[in-house]
Amino acid sequence: MYDDILLPTDGSTAADHALSAVTPIAEQYDATVHLLTAFDLSEVTPSLREQARSQLHDHGTAAIERLAATASQFESEMAVIETMQPVHEAILEYAEDHEIDLIAMGTHNPGTLRRFTMGSVTRRTVRSSDCPVLVVGEDTTVSANPQGILLPTDGSAAAAGSATHALELCEAFEATLHVINVVDLTGPWSTIESSDLLLAFEAAGKQAVDAIIERADDRDIASVQTSVISGYPAESIVDYVEQRPIDLVVMGTHGRSGIERALLGSVTEAVIGNAAVPVFTVKQTDSIESAE
Repeated sequence: MYDDILLPTDGSTAADHALSAVTPIAEQYDATVHLLTAFDLSEVTPSLREQARSQLHDHGTAAIERLAATASQFESEMAVIETMQPVHEAILEYAEDHEIDLIAMGTHNPGTLRRFTMGSVTRRTVRSSDCPVLVVGEDTTVSANPQGILLPTDGSAAAAGSATHALELCEAFEATLHVINVVDLTGPWSTIESSDLLLAFEAAGKQAVDAIIERADDRDIASVQTSVISGYPAESIVDYVEQRPIDLVVMGTHGRSGIERALLGSVTEAVIGNAAVPVFTVKQTDSIESAE
């Protein structure tokens, strides 16, 4: 399922941490790891471009060679790309050209729920990538053998797609699947005092969770834990990670809109910026059929 994994690097320690996080998946699936560095020369003054090109090429080559030495147990491919477009576009083009199944990227230290600090290249890659992106913060806890995988769900297509990957990883690592639904208290209905309305949302949440349980049963996932909780989605997900033995969060990047909006999308970015574990993001276009 993850035969080719792409790891972009700018030479920072964040990329080293991303390699540590993706190593169990690469080993489990005997994947080829593609090490890539890309640099954008579009904003460099033409008179200085040749000098910048040489320096950036040398820096990028040193960065991927260092990672290659760390990842010597894998078959690897290395590429240094000069581009006149945003770096995330070069990453996505490489991913498409080489049929990449998973991108692993490091990002900055976690911030706060109101001001998180995911790097712009990582953020743009997560938002635009058609294949899953594993995002790893510099200070996140990385497990060599993930045994607790958290899947937030709202019953949307994004959640269904991310469930496919969560179930696949649980099966591969014999991990416990944690499935939660958060009844969002930030929506326009949050000021409406109606126990019937709350019960209706909780019932819808249970239905979304039950749909995942059914799929877990079909794949013989032995250990599944579920919760339907009320709160602020990103904060509730981060709290769940802190309170339970979670090694990885798997989330969709697009959720519902309008009055049904709320679990997935911008919430995913807030979780990435604050969770103490890596976050595996799946775009809504990753359909159940294409991922299984």
